[in-house]
Amino acid sequence: MKNLDLHRCGALLKHQLVSNSRSLIRLYGTIAVGLFAADCLITQIIAGPMVVETYSRRVEDSMDANFLVLMALVMSLAASIFSNLNHRQERTAFLLLPATNAEKYVVRWVYASVFGLLFTLAAVVVADTMRGLVGLLVGQPAFLSGLPNLFATSSDTVVDPTAGYALLLGVGLLLLTHATYVLGGVVFSRNQFLITSCIIILLNIALIGALSYVVLDSDIVLNLLGYSEATGLIVHPLCYVLIGVSYVVAALFYWLSYRLFCRIQVVNHKWTNL
Repeated sequence: MKNLDLHRCGALLKHQLVSNSRSLIRLYGTIAVGLFAADCLITQIIAGPMVVETYSRRVEDSMDANFLVLMALVMSLAASIFSNLNHRQERTAFLLLPATNAEKYVVRWVYASVFGLLFTLAAVVVADTMRGLVGLLVGQPAFLSGLPNLFATSSDTVVDPTAGYALLLGVGLLLLTHATYVLGGVVFSRNQFLITSCIIILLNIALIGALSYVVLDSDIVLNLLGYSEATGLIVHPLCYVLIGVSYVVAALFYWLSYRLFCRIQVVNHKWTNL
């Protein structure tokens, strides 16, 4: 048997989606309703008609809030990558599926990360559409969608010479955060998102404290990226280090999560899977 067969991966992914279809509909339906209610509160559409500029600004604010919720949900789904192993019966059924550990890991990663992101985006679209329609019904001046603001970038960012490095660093840190939640989802058998979030917060506090100590007690100026017409593009060596470390550590965390998954036992009453 091949260690990773695309046909078996596709069949297993289809099995995961079909067997969890009802819970997925309930979960993302609830998310859509919750986002719709939050959008209505932020935009205050039921308070009465308002001028287009005010309404547009409130729609942008609601979409900013939706983006934060989207990121939180994506990380929560990453931490719950193996939530189907929380109970002995589910754990036994999943581990006995006719597929290799690599295939099971890849399928659960795609299920929780890729499809989780797509389903969450669909919930955001549904919530935004319902908010726009309700706005028309209560007399708002126009149907305004906040979706363009979700991925909008300013024209300055596009031509900014530092944008490429900033994008590499941002994607690297995002992957590192996602990999950390995936690793936490495998290490801990209960409350994965909460425990992993607490660990990340504590590590960030310690890192910020250490950097603040270095900066405040020395003449070091941590300016990672800069640009001026006189000097051109300035990239601090630490920026290259952070970019490289973020991708390497993210890959390491994904590999560790896979190795730990291969060691998961059917019977486990501990808080961790170690």
